[in-house]
Amino acid sequence: MGSAQRLVLASGLICGLWHGLCQTGSTQSAPDATLYEKFFRQIVRFEEIKDALGTVVLNGQPTDLRQFTLRDATGLTDQESRVLNALASGCEDKLRSSYDRARPLIFAARLRLIESESDAQAAQQLKEFDDEQRQIVLAHVQQLKASFGDSRFNVLDAFVRSGKQLDSFLPLPKKKAAAPVADGGTSRQPK
Repeated sequence: MGSAQRLVLASGLICGLWHGLCQTGSTQSAPDATLYEKFFRQIVRFEEIKDALGTVVLNGQPTDLRQFTLRDATGLTDQESRVLNALASGCEDKLRSSYDRARPLIFAARLRLIESESDAQAAQQLKEFDDEQRQIVLAHVQQLKASFGDSRFNVLDAFVRSGKQLDSFLPLPKKKAAAPVADGGTSRQPK
């Protein structure tokens, strides 16, 4: 290996090492709008299901058991959970409103794309709508970050990026029908 090649290789290694050491700030990338949109929808659905379940009962009697909370799933405080619920609900409302306003334009743009795959105006309209939706989500993520502060937001961000589904933390009870028996009663499994 020639001395010029060694010099270039050594310079590249040194520059790469220097660049890696001089990085400042968080090592995490910017929030992913798609992940947070899905997460906000899960939060809204989680609260709806939790409210619909009501009091925890066992054999038809109220118990001391408590429902699984957002705090249990994410590790947030009660106050942080309230802020998250409010922001997720607000984001969902704005996304729905934006979609309802844009629905006729989206439909027309999709029809034009079906007729002519190279319709630049239709493709641009759809891209602008996607960008608007993304900006709505990111604005709510920034509000969340401002409310939580960096360290607590990073806890939530790690949960969101982990891909855990909130639905898996809230098992819905399923009633099983007992199988009929020839004598008109129901069969019971021995315990």
